Amino acid sequence: QANDLAVIDENNVWAVGKFPQFFAEGQAPNAVKWNGHGYEYSKIRIRALGSDTSWVDPLQTITAFSENDVWVFTHTGGYSRFYGTNWSTDRIPLGSKRGTITKAWGFSSDNLYLIGRNGSITHYDGQSFTLMESAHRSESTSPHRSCEGFQVPGHSCSGHAPASTRSTRFPRRCRHPRLLSRR
Repeated sequence: QANDLAVIDENNVWAVGKFPQFFAEGQAPNAVKWNGHGYEYSKIRIRALGSDTSWVDPLQTITAFSENDVWVFTHTGGYSRFYGTNWSTDRIPLGSKRGTITKAWGFSSDNLYLIGRNGSITHYDGQSFTLMESAHRSESTSPHRSCEGFQVPGHSCSGHAPASTRSTRFPRRCRHPRLLSRR
């Protein structure tokens, strides 16, 4: 099952989740990459909370800034970053996130946002993760469900239909669903 997708170009497409098809129990990869000719399955390791131990866990979300800069996250805050030849594994420090992580967006590895349940937003500035306060509190797993209380820098979210008439897709006037910040 794929949880998220990142497209770098037509020959570099990643999907993350858990892919047990055609694999023995316990051997399922958590990432698959289309390389233009075929699929490459990967078992990306994630660091366990409070330890140096790592294991293969289903991945929740992915964001890619280039073929040599790819980030993957579990819902619990474990993450790995691809540097072109190898993966580096770590965890988001306790207190830097609230609840589970559902999506990652950003403009660069120095300006990355993680969205979680109940309106949780965590920002990574290239050095550290910081929990941001959010006025949005719902059980929604994606900020695409509402633009109310948020705006995309440089884009307008005003004038969209009332919440009761909106679909679960990002409102049409909110043209840039990659990154949300407080208004």
